[in-house]
Amino acid sequence: MREEVKTALSAEQITALLQATSKSADPTRKAAILALLLDTGCRASELISIRRKDLDLVNRRCRVLGKGDKYRTLSLGQRTAAILRQYLREHVEEHDTLPLFMSARGDEPFTRSGLLHLVKRLGKTAGIKDSASVHALRRSFAVQMLRNGANVFSVQAMLGHTTLLQTRKYCTIALTDAEAQHRQFSPIDLLAA
Repeated sequence: MREEVKTALSAEQITALLQATSKSADPTRKAAILALLLDTGCRASELISIRRKDLDLVNRRCRVLGKGDKYRTLSLGQRTAAILRQYLREHVEEHDTLPLFMSARGDEPFTRSGLLHLVKRLGKTAGIKDSASVHALRRSFAVQMLRNGANVFSVQAMLGHTTLLQTRKYCTIALTDAEAQHRQFSPIDLLAA
């Protein structure tokens, strides 16, 4: 049975999604959520379980509890760390055991369902049709990391996958990527003349 190939968001769609946060209520919170998802590839369940104490912005790291009750450390880019610092200044009290992200009302922890709806709404604002989901952001993280030069084994570790086969499902490279690689590394073109 042939598996359906799910594509990642393009760089333009990712930019539009991030820009959509500024057109919404509480843009700093939404930007922090999207930045974490896009910069780490974390799962929905991992994001909603992050506590303030799990963040180490000095070293740009975040600890999450993943599948199989295994902890792993996610690295944060400079821009994501800056967005999170701004979010912490505006929203988070110094209670290390509280969830990092609370509901929009601020009176209860953010839920998986709330996260899924948030991403869908931002996708609609950004003009992204059916492909705006938390899983699409995770897939986009993996593909963008590979396009930017990361090796597949590092991406596997970042996603928390135990086998490369799992990672391969996320990282189906588009035909245009394969064509670009061929143009760059053609065996015949690179033969010494």
